[in-house]
Amino acid sequence: MPAAKSMAAASSASFQERGRRVDIPGSLDALVFVVDGVVRRVSTNPDFAEVQPQLEQLQKMESIGALTIGIAHDFNNLLMAVRGNISLLMIDAKVDDVMRARLEQAEVAAARASELSQRLMSMGRCAEEKIAVIDFNKVVCEAAELATRALRHRVTMQVTPAPGSPHVLMDFSTAVRAIYNLCLNAGEAILPGSGAGVVTLVNECVCLDAVRAARVKRTDGDPFLCCGVSDTGMGISPEVVARLFTPFVTTKPPGKGTGLGLAMVGRAVRRAGGFIELESGSGNGATFRLWLPLDPRAA
Repeated sequence: MPAAKSMAAASSASFQERGRRVDIPGSLDALVFVVDGVVRRVSTNPDFAEVQPQLEQLQKMESIGALTIGIAHDFNNLLMAVRGNISLLMIDAKVDDVMRARLEQAEVAAARASELSQRLMSMGRCAEEKIAVIDFNKVVCEAAELATRALRHRVTMQVTPAPGSPHVLMDFSTAVRAIYNLCLNAGEAILPGSGAGVVTLVNECVCLDAVRAARVKRTDGDPFLCCGVSDTGMGISPEVVARLFTPFVTTKPPGKGTGLGLAMVGRAVRRAGGFIELESGSGNGATFRLWLPLDPRAA
């Protein structure tokens, strides 16, 4: 969950953020806020009214994220007590085979619940990124599972991993959040009652062709991972596509989004040295393709 701070500029055009001084150029009649450590400045001209609801929604989501972490932490502590008692019962010699089998099922369920609470804490925690070589097949599988639960199983998630283990240099939690955001947007683009909606995630290890290499200033034949997220929704109009990755721009109804999801995806991909392609048309669904450089250790 992005961390957001806001303050009205008054007698000073600088403030302390994570121990460093941040200077804001220009006049002081502005609102300054920080999202994921990125300093933003919004002028108090009439256009500010357009982004104020999104900023308020972002702050509300930050509070919900903090609450989620606290609840997940307490829930995990309760699960530890449950699992401990299950383990004690399982080593009791008086427990017959039928009861032992039931206890094993309970232990598996409790372990799964504990894993989910750990994921919630990881998704909600705002921490420094830990850049490392990660298996992107694990990223898409975890993101798809989280999105399935968030969408209440309203759509079908189809995941096709790449052969082997495609290794990418990236922060794991950031990567999961990026794919999760795309899955969530894809699921929400499929209108209720429009039939069996499907969101497809496909990982492919490919080499850049000459056209793409020239466009992104890479070498023809560079090894990349292409992660595609497709939906069977209504598609995206050209007018919306032009400003899709702009912070605080959202097509969702008021109170339903912050307009920062795709901006975060774009930032994460750029930091990993990659780029994004979008293929869409009104009524034809949409496909986002995240192109990420494969680490030399990729299998």
